[in-house]
Amino acid sequence: MEVRRRSDDSGSEIEVDITDSETWDHKYTMYKLVIRRYSQSWFVYRRYSEFYRLNEQLKKLVAMESHKLPGKRMWGNLDPEFVRSRQLGLEEFARGLVTDERTRTLTIVQEFLQLHHRSSDSDENLTDDSAPSSGDETSDDDVRHIDPAFTREKVPSSVGRSTIGRSGSTLSQRSIDRYFIGFSYDPDCDLHDGD
Repeated sequence: MEVRRRSDDSGSEIEVDITDSETWDHKYTMYKLVIRRYSQSWFVYRRYSEFYRLNEQLKKLVAMESHKLPGKRMWGNLDPEFVRSRQLGLEEFARGLVTDERTRTLTIVQEFLQLHHRSSDSDENLTDDSAPSSGDETSDDDVRHIDPAFTREKVPSSVGRSTIGRSGSTLSQRSIDRYFIGFSYDPDCDLHDGD
């Protein structure tokens, strides 16, 4: 297996917290990872099995003792006390990945935390250039990591604001709608105010 790394100046700007866990379909638990880098913040949902697979890949790629991953359990995985304990262990594991220079820049870690989809600068505005390409595994129709409470949360005005893209043109309402397929949103700003 080839070790691929992405450039990253320092892990000190990356913070990871697991803020929530939810049982889905009465079968498994999803953990909500909130990642902050520079002035950006986003979240992804991950199952324990995804953490486990990542850890197994890391053992093969990096000649080191792996970061401590909470153990498996045959029965009682949905017990609230066990879920909370596992959540704390997974949070410690994820924080270790971003603070360890040997793992932070690995492509598999960056993909796991979706660091590769985020710009390292502070520009959080949507531009036509930021849309995923059709060959990318993440597309406009990808809803695997959507927070079920999303539609109950207020969308920040910066998300819906029309901005000038790199090409010098403003985003159209149609371009903005592409980012919100399947969701209703009501930005609290005029989309064509040119801010």
